[in-house]
Amino acid sequence: MLEKLKAAEERINHDYNLDSLAIFVNPSFSRVIGLPIEISDRVVIGDRFEIRPFLKAMQQSEHYYILTIARQKIRLLEAFNDILVREVKNNDFPF
Repeated sequence: MLEKLKAAEERINHDYNLDSLAIFVNPSFSRVIGLPIEISDRVVIGDRFEIRPFLKAMQQSEHYYILTIARQKIRLLEAFNDILVREVKNNDFPF
């Protein structure tokens, strides 16, 4: 499990950090999730993942998109509460 945790840690790109970072690891699974909400620090070792604090915090937050249109440029921005998370850029956008 420690090897999986170290491998998950190496995959973290700190250029795209959000307000919180969650790392989930078990013998067959590892996932790193950046969260745009503040969560208190905690370490949980058990038979199942403890996600209740994440669900509660996500229910109290507002997720929305902002579309800006100008003659020369169109932008799509993703935001949580009062925090700009990222500018959406992929194969579908900007068109």
